[in-house]
Amino acid sequence: MNLEDYFDLNIPSVELFAKGSVISGIHGIELINGEYFASHFHLKMSIAKGEMKRFIKYTEPIALYDLAMKENTDFSNWPQVQYENDDFSIQKYKFTWLINHLNKKHVNR
Repeated sequence: MNLEDYFDLNIPSVELFAKGSVISGIHGIELINGEYFASHFHLKMSIAKGEMKRFIKYTEPIALYDLAMKENTDFSNWPQVQYENDDFSIQKYKFTWLINHLNKKHVNR
């Protein structure tokens, strides 16, 4: 699995659109224990490329969340970010999880 085939890992977080100041969490791409994470918005607007960009473009955040819950995905260790302009935290998604789901989708066509 080559992350660079699906995501642009070279975008500095400062260049990604922010919804105001961050109250908690980290804006943009996060690298935690060798795993990359980003919000649906950043994936859709800046980070995803090629086949992943098409997949993210037509998949709403709630659909990803619902899928993760059906798969018993544990979000407890996945980062979130909250901006001053929102009264909720935004879930970030693990890049390898997204690639695995995209590949499953192709197999099940």
